[in-house]
Amino acid sequence: MTINSFCVLTSSLDSAFWEKFIYESIRSIILVLITAFITSMVANKVFKSTRLSNNLGHYGIKYVGSHGNARLRRQDIAKLFGIMSEIKPTELCFFYITGNLFFNDYLEKYIVPLAQKGCHVKILVADYRNSRFVNEDGELVASNEEMISYYRKVISGVEKGGSFLDRSTALLGNRGLFGAYSSTAFIEKRNHVKQAIEISRLIKRVNAENEKKLFYHKIEVRYYLDEYRIPLTIAKYKDGNVLTRVWTNLANPIQEAVESINVYAEQTKFDYDNESAAFVINSVASFDYVWKRYENTSMT
Repeated sequence: MTINSFCVLTSSLDSAFWEKFIYESIRSIILVLITAFITSMVANKVFKSTRLSNNLGHYGIKYVGSHGNARLRRQDIAKLFGIMSEIKPTELCFFYITGNLFFNDYLEKYIVPLAQKGCHVKILVADYRNSRFVNEDGELVASNEEMISYYRKVISGVEKGGSFLDRSTALLGNRGLFGAYSSTAFIEKRNHVKQAIEISRLIKRVNAENEKKLFYHKIEVRYYLDEYRIPLTIAKYKDGNVLTRVWTNLANPIQEAVESINVYAEQTKFDYDNESAAFVINSVASFDYVWKRYENTSMT
């Protein structure tokens, strides 16, 4: 085709053709740019996620996530208590403020049957016996009104001191007593002192009911004063590749554990140095330190 012929051909095309041609060209370019931008964002996110995963994995952390109410996932329950095809633990260690939800969910369903087979169960919870609201027999003697009045004074800075459980409930009350919850509902549902008393009674009852069983290993509870930092759930095993598993929750100070991020870590027989499972090793060491320190507070 000669140049003259091309000019004649192009001149015969109407403006609508050129408008459509230019529109489609620009549209294609924009789609390519958007696709490239999205691909870049996804790749960058994947890279960061992989790098973060590698960094956490270096310390034995295998999972970080949030799935509501801080309760364990099904696979975590199976690993912790050795159900389904999982290996049963020989020792369980729990380090909580009260463990109210956890023990109501799992004590009689899973923990007691393991203790009946000789599993050693150790529980560290905050000492409720030095609360201003509890008498010498460990009974709650204060009214809701007295407790609410005290917590308001703590929050406002008028009142100092108090037990760990008193202070922790007041800290949660920074939102609860003045926010979405009514004072009475808060005291009834979220008071740590009341929860601690109820859990201690529950454990005493199951120990009394099972103490005469042949292989039953009494569930032992010890009470710490002020060493709590994060909740720890620890399972130890003698068989299999995994030696120790640790679960914990991370939350803001004015949030309960039920509103937290879940973390799972493990130490295997293939972790040849302390760094490769540092989170697990340090968590176990923290529990052991507090457990030994409060030997004289033991309750079975």
